[in-house]
Amino acid sequence: MVLPLSGISPAAREPTCAHQTDMPCYVYVLRSKRTGRFYIGSAEDPQERLSEHNGGRVRCTRGWRPWEIAYCQEHPTRSEAMRRERELKAAKSRKVLLGLVGEDAERLDVR
Repeated sequence: MVLPLSGISPAAREPTCAHQTDMPCYVYVLRSKRTGRFYIGSAEDPQERLSEHNGGRVRCTRGWRPWEIAYCQEHPTRSEAMRRERELKAAKSRKVLLGLVGEDAERLDVR
């Protein structure tokens, strides 16, 4: 499904990783400090992206602030980082994410 881009600022349309293929890019998993909810994304600068999430500039994460980086993995290229991001999102498994961030699935019983 392709969503229309009207009403979205040009900056929001830009990918968060650099367009150059020789720039490193990171896949990160954020965890809501309030609810334990996870969010998976990619960015050239994960700390800057975390600030955007916590500052309310990312609509889909605004309601679960504050966030912390629970996992971050460097990839040599944007395309490799995006591939890994898709893999994690496709897993749709809290246990997979808890395994990445080093938590026992039974210990953190937050939906």
